[in-house]
Amino acid sequence: MKKFFWKVLTSIFPNAKILQTNKQTNKQTNKRDVLPKLATDNDNFGAVESKHYVAIFKKEGKFLTVFNEDGLIFNFLFGYKVLTNLKCGFPNNILEKNLKILEESNISYKIFDKDKEVAFKDFSSKNNYDDILEKSINYSSLNNRLDLLIKRVKFASPEKLENILKYIQECLK
Repeated sequence: MKKFFWKVLTSIFPNAKILQTNKQTNKQTNKRDVLPKLATDNDNFGAVESKHYVAIFKKEGKFLTVFNEDGLIFNFLFGYKVLTNLKCGFPNNILEKNLKILEESNISYKIFDKDKEVAFKDFSSKNNYDDILEKSINYSSLNNRLDLLIKRVKFASPEKLENILKYIQECLK
């Protein structure tokens, strides 16, 4: 039942319009337009539109970071600890090893350095991102799955949120 419930919820959210309010101008912008900048900001990076690649971010220093679903994938593939905000970090010096494993697994990836995309490997039709994500979610702890779900629900449209609530209420009868 939990697996079915998770699939229903994840099928509802991939195309949800994600908006963020710019604190300085009070304008709403589509997160997709500013993803590399927001993705490195733990407080603002929430659910984003469906993607089919691992996004790896480098800010300052010697560590790289992945967020949300990608954190679950890195936990599954490499055994990295997932923090409560669904973030995984790893040292810069093992990036090549991790990329080799992603490539052997046919998982597309993008690397962002600060706000710029610096590398992209696309496996197109051979891409196993979705399969590995499903395995990662099943492997992940209940708390990590719940954290991810809460982040995605916060950004749902009112219509989709209403459908979700109706479904949950029906399941709990």
